[in-house]
Amino acid sequence: MADTQSPVSDEARGLVRAGQAAMRVGDYEAARTAFERAAALEPNNQEARDGLREAQIGPALYELGNQLQAAGSSGVVTHSGPFCQGKYT
Repeated sequence: MADTQSPVSDEARGLVRAGQAAMRVGDYEAARTAFERAAALEPNNQEARDGLREAQIGPALYELGNQLQAAGSSGVVTHSGPFCQGKYT
């Protein structure tokens, strides 16, 4: 059976893998770029779209985790990122 993958599919697959690797080491900017490029090549590529969404929210979740850890037992967390505004207790 012949390989029927197109060069675009191979490139998109490689970009998704690169994005996933960047996410594993916390390089959200590189991940976002790789997933954006993969999605541009294959707009219906669900892995690329899901990865892009995760890369976009990853920094906000990382910061929130840091704030929770810093808040310790006080229970007060402030966040001014793109997804949350104000104080939460």
